[in-house]
Amino acid sequence: MVHVAPVSIFAAAIVGKICVVHIHLTRIGVEHHPLLVVAPEYRDRIMICTAPTKTFNIAGLGISNIVIPNPEYRKKYQFFMGKRLGVEVNPLSMVATVAAYNECQDWLEQLRVYLDDNIAYVRNFIAENFPKAHVVDTQGTYLVWINFGAYTKDANALERWTRYRAGVILDEGYVFGEEGVGFERINVATPRSVLRDCMERMRRTFPF
Repeated sequence: MVHVAPVSIFAAAIVGKICVVHIHLTRIGVEHHPLLVVAPEYRDRIMICTAPTKTFNIAGLGISNIVIPNPEYRKKYQFFMGKRLGVEVNPLSMVATVAAYNECQDWLEQLRVYLDDNIAYVRNFIAENFPKAHVVDTQGTYLVWINFGAYTKDANALERWTRYRAGVILDEGYVFGEEGVGFERINVATPRSVLRDCMERMRRTFPF
């Protein structure tokens, strides 16, 4: 059984550098190794924020889990969240979180297979229709990076194509920094029919 010590999703955002909200969404055959297991010697310096919200599509319930082994850090964190921010979590969120972790494993495994198939679809479509583009290999999440840099390094031109000509709103690589120029990030956590429509729109309107 899972025992959840819930904290608001806002709390996770405050310590966002250590948030891992996609840890359950690994590719089939890939295993996630928690930092506390990989580097136990740093146990007293590690804080890990996880959440069921992305995996189980319950973001509206506003809940996450904070693991703070160091009692001094944990006490300070609890004081900050409780006294200064007044963060509380409603009972429905707690029940939903426990249910997600304890009773939804079968659903999660089906989801992972579906996401893997969606990623394979994108990879094959890109290879067939945009041969100079490259789909970045991923070990997890439902976010896929596509490098169109071989066609153009003009980030504005890429955005005009996807957003305004194709009518597909992607995450533009340039917003993540200079290294992201030429990249587009697509969310494949969607029905295959929607994904197929998006990719076909991009193919039909490709200007480069």
